[in-house]
Amino acid sequence: NLKIEFLRFLFFLFFLPRLMSEDQLYNLVNNYFIGNYQAAINEADSIPESEMKSEYVYRCYCNMGNYQLVQEEISSDSAPSLQAIKYLSQYLEDRTLAQSMQEKLSQLQQTEQSVISSAIISFSENQFDEGLRILSNFKTMSCQALMITGLLLLHRVDKAEEIYRRMQQQDEDHTLTGLAGTWITIAKGGAGLKDAFYQFQELIDKFSASPLLLNGLAVYNLKSGNFEEAQSALQESLEKNPTHPDTIANLISCSSFSDKSASLISQSTTRQIRQLNANDPDHVWLKRYESFNSTFDNCAAKFSASK
Repeated sequence: NLKIEFLRFLFFLFFLPRLMSEDQLYNLVNNYFIGNYQAAINEADSIPESEMKSEYVYRCYCNMGNYQLVQEEISSDSAPSLQAIKYLSQYLEDRTLAQSMQEKLSQLQQTEQSVISSAIISFSENQFDEGLRILSNFKTMSCQALMITGLLLLHRVDKAEEIYRRMQQQDEDHTLTGLAGTWITIAKGGAGLKDAFYQFQELIDKFSASPLLLNGLAVYNLKSGNFEEAQSALQESLEKNPTHPDTIANLISCSSFSDKSASLISQSTTRQIRQLNANDPDHVWLKRYESFNSTFDNCAAKFSASK
């Protein structure tokens, strides 16, 4: 049958190479998803060149803060998805470039990566509605996982659960489905909170412990009142990456529940705040800390004036 033979030809020409590429990239992609960026980059050395491989390698470098490398290696002749990563790296290096980078992203051919880059910038600028609107046009697992992140930041667990159910229908065993489930479980809290521990532990056993997974485990323990276990997970994360901003921020929060004296806690947190400011001056914890300090100073000034 000529029609069947033609369909077989199309499959081998277009779809089989894509499936083989995704299979070869499995370890690289999953190491990226769980935050083992250097392991993902190392894995890439044994994989044939492809645009998808380059995407994940440069996303790893971007998340590790190696912005100059990304910007130097991606040129104006590179694929639109790679240029989107370059624009994101420029924004992450200089947060004043939000508007200009969004304009450049809007001029690119729309790809999953251009959408993700644009949404990350929107979320970072507290433009959650805009970020969610951008992501709603793509139903890939990465876009849906990022949508769940945005919705949880808005405390819309109900909407996040809707997207999570859609991810389960698409691929229940996908790493991002598992991660999204843990985020929602922790956000909901309550009687089902223990499930988050099993979910994180399953991902750690399946792949390996990474700062992202260890921080998730620490947040679970903090919400469960297991402060020593939270401290232990964060210390393990710090050993893997001594400058990891989320680890430092969570250690500051964890210090509040320490049995140490107030002076020792103050000394420790002051040092950690300096370290966080050096590694990620735009971190959300620092922004909130500055906001609380400003509010306190304003209230103190009003109180003093009324005396």
